[in-house]
Amino acid sequence: MNIHDIEWRSYCCGDACQYAEVATEAGFLQVKTSHEVADSSYLVRRYGKDRMPLDADYVPMTVGELEGELQRA
Repeated sequence: MNIHDIEWRSYCCGDACQYAEVATEAGFLQVKTSHEVADSSYLVRRYGKDRMPLDADYVPMTVGELEGELQRA
C-alpha cells in the first residue's frame, strides 16, 4: 500500500486536515495530515490488534517514513 491508496476523510477544517485508519498485520495505523496545506508531514499513531495504542501519542513522520510504515503493513 502507498499513501495514494489511503481513503482519507476530512476531520476538522476541510481539505487541509485529513484522517485515515489503515489496517496492518500488527493492527492498524491512525494517520492525520497537517492543518497547513503546504506542510506535507503526517501524524501517525500505531495500534495493535487488541486496539491498544503502541505509541504514547501521534508520531510525526515524513512522506518517506509513512511510506515505509505502509510498505511494512
